[in-house]
Amino acid sequence: MSKSVVSGSSISRSPSVAEYSLLQSIEYLNADYNKLAMIPDSITALTGLTELSIQHNLVDELPQGMYVLTQLRRLNVAYNKITRLPLDFGLMRTTLRRLDLEGNTIILPPTEISDQVKTIRPEP
Repeated sequence: MSKSVVSGSSISRSPSVAEYSLLQSIEYLNADYNKLAMIPDSITALTGLTELSIQHNLVDELPQGMYVLTQLRRLNVAYNKITRLPLDFGLMRTTLRRLDLEGNTIILPPTEISDQVKTIRPEP
Protein backbone atom coordinates (compact mmCIF):
# COMPACT_ATOMS: atom_id res chain seq x y z
CA MET A 1 0.00 0.00 0.00
CA SER A 2 1.32 3.41 -0.97
CA LYS A 3 0.76 5.96 1.79
CA SER A 4 1.20 9.68 2.12
CA VAL A 5 0.92 11.19 5.57
CA VAL A 6 1.27 14.96 5.89
CA SER A 7 -0.70 15.29 9.11
CA GLY A 8 0.16 18.28 11.29
CA SER A 9 2.47 19.82 8.72
CA SER A 10 0.81 23.27 8.66
CA ILE A 11 0.06 22.82 4.97
CA SER A 12 -2.22 25.55 3.67
CA ARG A 13 -2.53 24.63 0.00
CA SER A 14 -3.37 21.48 -1.88
CA PRO A 15 -1.03 19.98 -4.46
CA SER A 16 -1.27 21.22 -8.04
CA VAL A 17 -2.63 19.06 -10.86
CA ALA A 18 0.94 18.17 -11.86
CA GLU A 19 1.77 17.17 -8.29
CA TYR A 20 -1.37 15.03 -8.07
CA SER A 21 -0.36 13.18 -11.23
CA LEU A 22 2.82 12.11 -9.43
CA LEU A 23 0.68 10.74 -6.58
CA GLN A 24 -1.66 8.58 -8.70
CA SER A 25 -0.54 5.34 -7.05
CA ILE A 26 -1.36 6.57 -3.54
CA GLU A 27 -3.96 4.47 -1.74
CA TYR A 28 -3.99 6.27 1.63
CA LEU A 29 -3.75 10.03 2.07
CA ASN A 30 -3.78 11.66 5.49
CA ALA A 31 -3.71 15.46 5.63
CA ASP A 32 -5.26 15.87 9.09
CA TYR A 33 -4.57 18.89 11.31
CA ASN A 34 -3.38 21.30 8.65
CA LYS A 35 -4.75 24.57 7.30
CA LEU A 36 -6.26 23.33 4.06
CA ALA A 37 -9.17 25.50 2.94
CA MET A 38 -10.23 23.30 0.02
CA ILE A 39 -9.97 19.91 -1.61
CA PRO A 40 -9.21 20.63 -5.27
CA ASP A 41 -11.15 18.97 -8.07
CA SER A 42 -7.85 17.38 -9.13
CA ILE A 43 -8.21 14.94 -6.19
CA THR A 44 -10.16 12.85 -8.70
CA ALA A 45 -6.83 12.02 -10.39
CA LEU A 46 -5.97 9.80 -7.41
CA THR A 47 -7.88 6.86 -8.84
CA GLY A 48 -6.25 4.27 -6.55
CA LEU A 49 -7.19 6.12 -3.37
CA THR A 50 -8.96 3.87 -0.84
CA GLU A 51 -8.79 6.13 2.22
CA LEU A 52 -8.77 9.92 2.49
CA SER A 53 -8.56 11.72 5.81
CA ILE A 54 -8.60 15.51 5.93
CA GLN A 55 -10.04 16.08 9.38
CA HIS A 56 -9.40 19.22 11.43
CA ASN A 57 -8.79 21.58 8.52
CA LEU A 58 -10.69 24.56 7.09
CA VAL A 59 -12.40 22.80 4.16
CA ASP A 60 -15.84 24.26 3.44
CA GLU A 61 -17.03 21.96 0.66
CA LEU A 62 -16.28 18.67 -1.04
CA PRO A 63 -15.46 18.89 -4.74
CA GLN A 64 -17.87 17.71 -7.43
CA GLY A 65 -16.87 14.51 -9.16
CA MET A 66 -15.47 12.56 -6.20
CA TYR A 67 -17.70 9.67 -7.27
CA VAL A 68 -15.02 8.76 -9.85
CA LEU A 69 -12.86 7.59 -6.93
CA THR A 70 -14.38 4.12 -7.18
CA GLN A 71 -11.76 2.58 -4.86
CA LEU A 72 -12.46 5.07 -2.04
CA ARG A 73 -13.82 3.19 0.98
CA ARG A 74 -13.20 5.65 3.83
CA LEU A 75 -13.62 9.41 3.79
CA ASN A 76 -12.94 11.40 6.94
CA VAL A 77 -13.63 15.13 6.70
CA ALA A 78 -14.58 15.60 10.35
CA TYR A 79 -14.13 18.99 12.02
CA ASN A 80 -13.99 21.19 8.97
CA LYS A 81 -16.42 23.89 7.85
CA ILE A 82 -18.53 21.82 5.47
CA THR A 83 -22.16 22.93 5.27
CA ARG A 84 -23.38 20.98 2.24
CA LEU A 85 -22.59 17.95 0.12
CA PRO A 86 -22.19 18.15 -3.66
CA LEU A 87 -25.22 17.00 -5.65
CA ASP A 88 -23.31 14.04 -7.11
CA PHE A 89 -22.15 12.80 -3.70
CA GLY A 90 -24.89 10.17 -3.52
CA LEU A 91 -23.23 8.37 -6.44
CA MET A 92 -20.60 7.15 -3.94
CA ARG A 93 -23.14 5.10 -2.00
CA THR A 94 -22.15 1.80 -3.59
CA THR A 95 -18.43 2.06 -2.85
CA LEU A 96 -17.99 4.27 0.22
CA ARG A 97 -18.08 2.25 3.44
CA ARG A 98 -17.27 4.89 6.05
CA LEU A 99 -18.02 8.59 6.01
CA ASP A 100 -17.15 10.86 8.92
CA LEU A 101 -18.70 14.34 8.84
CA GLU A 102 -18.65 14.92 12.62
CA GLY A 103 -18.04 18.48 13.72
CA ASN A 104 -19.30 20.04 10.49
CA THR A 105 -22.47 22.08 10.30
CA ILE A 106 -24.15 20.21 7.47
CA ILE A 107 -27.37 21.85 6.39
CA LEU A 108 -29.97 19.25 5.56
CA PRO A 109 -28.97 17.94 2.14
CA PRO A 110 -31.35 17.97 -0.78
CA THR A 111 -33.66 14.94 -0.86
CA GLU A 112 -31.85 13.43 -3.86
CA ILE A 113 -28.67 13.24 -1.77
CA SER A 114 -30.13 12.16 1.57
CA ASP A 115 -32.05 9.31 -0.06
CA GLN A 116 -28.81 8.06 -1.62
CA VAL A 117 -26.36 8.66 1.24
CA LYS A 118 -28.41 6.85 3.87
CA THR A 119 -27.69 3.63 1.99
CA ILE A 120 -23.96 3.84 2.81
CA ARG A 121 -23.30 0.77 4.86
CA PRO A 122 -21.27 0.79 8.08
CA GLU A 123 -17.89 -0.85 7.87
CA PRO A 124 -17.81 -4.43 9.18
